[in-house]
Amino acid sequence: MANIEPEVTLVNNIDHEYESNSIEINENELAMIQAEVGKPMAEARLLLDTCSNLNVVSKDFLDNLESYEKVGYTKSRIRQAAMDYNSNENLIVKLPIRIGTFNTTLTFRVIDHQDAFYDILIGLKALADHKLIVIPHKRTLVRELKDGTYEQLAILNKGIKEEKLLCILERDISNKEGAGNSVFTTCMIK
Repeated sequence: MANIEPEVTLVNNIDHEYESNSIEINENELAMIQAEVGKPMAEARLLLDTCSNLNVVSKDFLDNLESYEKVGYTKSRIRQAAMDYNSNENLIVKLPIRIGTFNTTLTFRVIDHQDAFYDILIGLKALADHKLIVIPHKRTLVRELKDGTYEQLAILNKGIKEEKLLCILERDISNKEGAGNSVFTTCMIK
C-alpha cells in the first residue's frame, strides 16, 4: 500500500494576517447545556467543545460565584471559541459541576472576554476522562457507565436562550513561528 502525502498549499498574504469568512449561526446549533457550577451551585450555560484542549470559565461568571478554589496561574496564548488573545497570566480555578445526576470537580482557566456566549466550556480531555459523549443526532449528552450502558444527562440547548451569533472562520496564514496553517472559529453575540 502506497503512502499518500496530503497536498499542502502555502498562501502568502502581504496585506492581511488572517483570511476571514463570516457566517451566522443560531446558538441552538452548538452543543450547549444547562449545568450547575460552584458553591453554592449556580446555573451556568455550558459549552461542550470537542475541539478545545482546555476547560474555561468566563471571568464575569466567576465573579458572581460566592467561592471557588484558586489553584494558581499559567502563562499562555489562548485560541478558542469566542476569542484569540495573548495573556500574561490566566488564573486557574477548581469548581464543582453538576450535569443532571453527574457530579465532579474540574479545573478551569479563567478568561476575561466580554462577548463570551457561555459561562463555562468543557473541552475534549474532560469529556473523555469522565466518559461524557455528545450525540448530535439525538441532541443529548450521555455518560457511559461502568457496565457499558449509558445514562442521559442533558438535552442539548434545552432551556438555553437562543441568540444570534456571528462566527468568523479564520485561517492563520501569517509567517509567525508556530502558527502553522491552522483554522479556528471566533463566535460573538450579535
